[in-house]
Amino acid sequence: MKSYTFSFDITKIDELESVLWNRGFLCFDKESEVNVKPIPMPGKNKRTERVPFKSRARIDCALHRMKDILEYLNTMELGYNHEIKQAFDFYEFLVYECIVIDCIESLAKIFGVKQELSVLKAQQNIFHQNGSDWDYVEYIRSLCMVHPLETAFHPDYNDYRNFHCSRTVRWDRTSQDGYDLSAIIYDPMYSDTEFRLIRLKVSQFEEFLKVCIAFLDKIIEGVKAYEVVGIEKYKKQIIKQPIEYKVYSEYIAALSKEYSERGYYNQENCFSDFIKIFNTEITDNDNKTKVEFYKNAIKLSLSYLHKRLQNMDEGKGETTGIQHDYSYNYTELFIEVHSPDNLGSSNYDIRDGIKEHLDTCYSFSLIPENRMEAFKKWIAEFVNFNGTENDSEKYVLIMTALYLDSLNRNCTLNWNIPNETIYREKIMSDEEYEMFVNGIPQ
Repeated sequence: MKSYTFSFDITKIDELESVLWNRGFLCFDKESEVNVKPIPMPGKNKRTERVPFKSRARIDCALHRMKDILEYLNTMELGYNHEIKQAFDFYEFLVYECIVIDCIESLAKIFGVKQELSVLKAQQNIFHQNGSDWDYVEYIRSLCMVHPLETAFHPDYNDYRNFHCSRTVRWDRTSQDGYDLSAIIYDPMYSDTEFRLIRLKVSQFEEFLKVCIAFLDKIIEGVKAYEVVGIEKYKKQIIKQPIEYKVYSEYIAALSKEYSERGYYNQENCFSDFIKIFNTEITDNDNKTKVEFYKNAIKLSLSYLHKRLQNMDEGKGETTGIQHDYSYNYTELFIEVHSPDNLGSSNYDIRDGIKEHLDTCYSFSLIPENRMEAFKKWIAEFVNFNGTENDSEKYVLIMTALYLDSLNRNCTLNWNIPNETIYREKIMSDEEYEMFVNGIPQ
């Protein structure tokens, strides 16, 4: 008995993901319509209505579904048991194939390649039936799986004012005519008592899915084309300056929105943490001065990010705020300012323990007393800290301590903070600063 295995190309999905992660996330501001159930209104009986939604969620789901399904199909073996009454394995394959096809259709519509999609949906190169290959696959899916008692919306196959129904699909043990399965169906227009067979070939369904996967190239082109349009659009949209807001935290919130809408990603938590720092009241006057150093560093880093977003820059460059760093490394100043504990220090245990607390949001009361005393002792080297402050103030003081400690270390953050009194407790002499700069990796 013959069985079937598959090797579908997943690299095109990886390529599409790569294009999106580069700058194609600009496409996420696009809206696409979805059929939804309307709110019942007196005198109106609309069954559905088209409502526009942002495309971000659907794009993400489509990418994950396609990749996971194709990886699964590449492990599948069809036809290994011809004794079963129904070809359940073929049903499974067909359902997953059609999910991938549906994802591709949705992405094509979102990314503006509808004309190319219509050409694909009109092709008759594989099954050689009355209608298109696309409609034939949908007809077989409906007949075999989704609507086996009533498949009526594929007139090229079930005719007009008629329907087909199917009682089973079975593997052919011999495949003498080159076909692998038989769908046993009724065509009520002609007979309610006599069934007929539709012969199916696995290789044709496999070939059709490969054609659809290859169509991802067109979608990738659509993403890149929209990226160009999106970049020019956002360059013309002026981002408001901090002075235009009542308080600086409002500016950070607005910049966070710009960051997301302009196709950047992965650092959204920086903004919420920065907002917390600017909205937290510091109760100790000496600490206010210390925290101001850290706030000024945040403002500096976001001024670079502001220019970056306005110019729609990408990759290394002046607007990252990083002038000195290892050549192989990529980062931005606002990332380093947000995580001043990224690199090593002279006391890894203390800093790592503090970072664990920040990452997990454990209450200080849950930390063992001996360790808590070590934390307080280390933090108190930089700010006045007794552990009785509220959680928000504790967070600000800890981050300030980490920032000030970083300015004593050989690290990316210290290399890129100016030698000025608004950022540092202690500034270097001209000679010291020249020696420091000359020792920075290039």
